[in-house]
Amino acid sequence: MNVSSIINLRALRLIHRVNLVAPSFAFIVLLTVGTLARCEARLEAVPKERGIEVNAAFNALPYRLGPWIGSDVPLPAGATEILNSSAVVSRRYQELGTGRRATLGIVHCSDIRDMLGHYPPNCYPSSGYTVSEGNGEIVKLAIGSDPIEAVIYRFVRAETDGSQRELTVVDFFVLPEIGTSVDMKLVTAMARSRAVSQRGIGQVQVVLEGVPQTDEAIAIAQALLSRVPASLFTLLGAPHNSFFHELEAASSVELPLGQPTNPSSDSTTHASGVNGEVE
Repeated sequence: MNVSSIINLRALRLIHRVNLVAPSFAFIVLLTVGTLARCEARLEAVPKERGIEVNAAFNALPYRLGPWIGSDVPLPAGATEILNSSAVVSRRYQELGTGRRATLGIVHCSDIRDMLGHYPPNCYPSSGYTVSEGNGEIVKLAIGSDPIEAVIYRFVRAETDGSQRELTVVDFFVLPEIGTSVDMKLVTAMARSRAVSQRGIGQVQVVLEGVPQTDEAIAIAQALLSRVPASLFTLLGAPHNSFFHELEAASSVELPLGQPTNPSSDSTTHASGVNGEVE
């Protein structure tokens, strides 16, 4: 047998072996593609379902929260920048007896990436406000059994009549399995993974007219937020279904291991509002 014949024989044997394994290889490829397609479909379905659930909870928020009487107010320019929000509350409340006023603003996005960059230091200046002194102070709100952190931002804007409008904003985020947070860096880190990002995010603001002292701003925010049903915050901060736990091992984001904020065991809990400016 010459060299050419030997080469041809080896080639035929190689082709035969490939033909033997080709069906199994094709099956594996199809199985993998099918699994990925089902995962993709489930990933896309969860945010939509979550958005519907959160929107229903927002719509059920009472207009009377104890002594606080609320009325809907239009969304300002800063809030409309969050184009893919799945649910929004923008409601101005006034407390009977004291006359204290605050606007409760809550924005939920089914995907964390839609919230990136949308928080008071960015959004209020885009609506004509400038940062005032004492901006970015981290405070504790004694709401329920577990105090939560919030950030107080202060802004001022020159009006067309020559006057100045001053706002004080008490702000925090609500993240599933994390609870409340004031850390935009954490929000950005969580958005790097699609599986984690599609858990969604809520942002809560209480906006006050003027520049009240820090203690007064805290007291007003606590008085209003403590009247918001705990179930709303449980919904915003509750873990998603087990499918996300299956994906978490493959996530590029290492979630913090601290205790998530429990939205209180009594009938009210963490919320916040906006005085005409929801960012």
